[in-house]
Amino acid sequence: MQPPESAGRRAAEALLRRHNPNPVLDGPCNFFEGLEGPAMRFVPFNGGLGETQRAWLADALAAAKRRGDAVVVLSHLPLYHEAASWRNVAFDAPEALADIHRAGNVVCVLAGHSHRGGFAVDGAGVSHCTVEATLTHETAFAVATCRADGSLHVAGTGSVPTRTFPPPRGL
Repeated sequence: MQPPESAGRRAAEALLRRHNPNPVLDGPCNFFEGLEGPAMRFVPFNGGLGETQRAWLADALAAAKRRGDAVVVLSHLPLYHEAASWRNVAFDAPEALADIHRAGNVVCVLAGHSHRGGFAVDGAGVSHCTVEATLTHETAFAVATCRADGSLHVAGTGSVPTRTFPPPRGL
């Protein structure tokens, strides 16, 4: 969590006030009351990348694309609701996904935060894998191997399934 006086914290609080009608910054309440679909991401236990990190991500993806590199994005917060739920994705997930899709060189987004885990492939063909939490699953870990062909192999243990993600369409 950022310090209360930081610009990032103030921006997150402003987003929460704008998108969530509940008194989520004032103490215990039902964060989700009256919220549906994408609006459910605006709760205090989520967060966002923010403009600075999204700009960095876009630049890093563009540089990787110029080199012909495939990219794996690692994020605590999921970016695609179908691999978690709307309750667990980043505030600015739609904007981050637009940057990822525009780049066209992302193999997979590996995330956490949603303890039950999840998996989905979005409309642009990017795989999204939310890894189960050891907090709620006795054994949940994996070893990821980036392959020369641009694919990613994740060897799961316990509740984490083993998967191989194909190279991105954009390379």
